[in-house]
Amino acid sequence: MPTREGLPESQELRIWAPCHTVPVRPTPDGRRWLSACAVAAPTVLAAALVAWTSANTPLWRDEFATRQYASMDLPDLLAATSHVDAVLVPYYALIHALSGFTGLGAGMRIWSALAFVAAVALIGMLALRWWGRTAAAMAATMLAVNGSVLAQATNARPYTLALCGIALASFCLDLALRDPSTTSPPAKEPRGTRSGIPVLAWLGYAVAALVAVLLQPFAATALVATVVLVRSRRILVRWMLTSAPWATATVLVLMAGRGQTDQLAWVTPAGPMDVSRNVTLAAGLADGRLPVHATLIVLMAILAVILSTRRRSVVFAAAAIAMPVVLLVAVSLLVHPVVNWRYLLWVALGVALLAGAAVGVLVRGRGPILVRLTPAGIAIGLVATMAWSAVGGVILPSPRRDDFPAAVSR
Repeated sequence: MPTREGLPESQELRIWAPCHTVPVRPTPDGRRWLSACAVAAPTVLAAALVAWTSANTPLWRDEFATRQYASMDLPDLLAATSHVDAVLVPYYALIHALSGFTGLGAGMRIWSALAFVAAVALIGMLALRWWGRTAAAMAATMLAVNGSVLAQATNARPYTLALCGIALASFCLDLALRDPSTTSPPAKEPRGTRSGIPVLAWLGYAVAALVAVLLQPFAATALVATVVLVRSRRILVRWMLTSAPWATATVLVLMAGRGQTDQLAWVTPAGPMDVSRNVTLAAGLADGRLPVHATLIVLMAILAVILSTRRRSVVFAAAAIAMPVVLLVAVSLLVHPVVNWRYLLWVALGVALLAGAAVGVLVRGRGPILVRLTPAGIAIGLVATMAWSAVGGVILPSPRRDDFPAAVSR
């Protein structure tokens, strides 16, 4: 009769409880290493791209506006923004608070760059949780080579900070929901939970979403899509309670700037082709063949939803693209034109996740392999186009068309 001493845990289970115990095999170290690389490699790529681009791009006029306002104390800032840029007061106050670390020169861009790199990592981890390593590598890479997001990552403006807030809020919400594809509760509650509710994850969602809309109120158009992940009325109540802060903040920030709509006079009414162009720009795709790109994204979404075994997650990715577009078009029709690729930048998150899902169906999908190859092929083609555009400099749709210091010196 063997003894228990000195035996591995798996052997111990087989000897003492062979009939009713099923040993759980841990994830091999090699697989963990591959999963880490699937997220880490695109993250490093994002860091390299943003560092190189920022080092070769001079400050432009909006960044000089950031420096001017961020140099003010809060009372002076409130007075200065009473006629212009009221919705950006939280961002200017944040840069003012951080100026002790980076100064008010090109160092202001560091926070946008860090937010971009963090967003790539978060999207990779989210895709990893939902669809596996291959999907994680694809989703994170697509966001890393998105020329539009990269342009804003080298810009001392709030867009990539808000983008990172949306990505973090989505990740925290997924943690709070445990698994977006099932409603079965875990066998044992982890530490830090109460009545099966991961309190810290819900708190993280609420805080990240609140910060995102304070920095850029149009981020709320993407946060609305997170309701797709909710699976029951009980969870819906929790989502509504934790979403109330960012929803309230959105209304307050927009009300603060309601008398400054003249600042948006440069945004003209958008027809269907204009909307499509701005969406494809936000997605990081050149607009020369925008009907083709828009059609491919829609086809990729439909096939991924049909073929994926994690449909709720795929629907969320599609909703993260559709909701910002629908809501901004509605605001444009009812209030003032606001359809612009900068205000639709959050679409990039949905496109990246959708591409990850499209590749993920190859490994964890349903249907014949030839059918599953179609959305994966579309995703690979799109990310190749984006990489060529971003790395080759074909498209960087940044508003920085001017060299402000050179213009002043002349």
